[in-house]
Amino acid sequence: MTVTNTPPTRPSLSLPGSQQGLVGLRERAEILHGTLEAGPTTEGGYRVRLRIPLSAD
Repeated sequence: MTVTNTPPTRPSLSLPGSQQGLVGLRERAEILHGTLEAGPTTEGGYRVRLRIPLSAD
């Protein structure tokens, strides 16, 4: 699964959080023998790509 957004059109809001979102997603992907890639795009947006195998053989 890949999710990509466009560059921001307004300043981001400062919201409370544990700052562990991507870390937690990556850990869950690894448990399922998958991978998680996340980072900015060349167009100024952001992309998150999750790959999980159909079977854990």
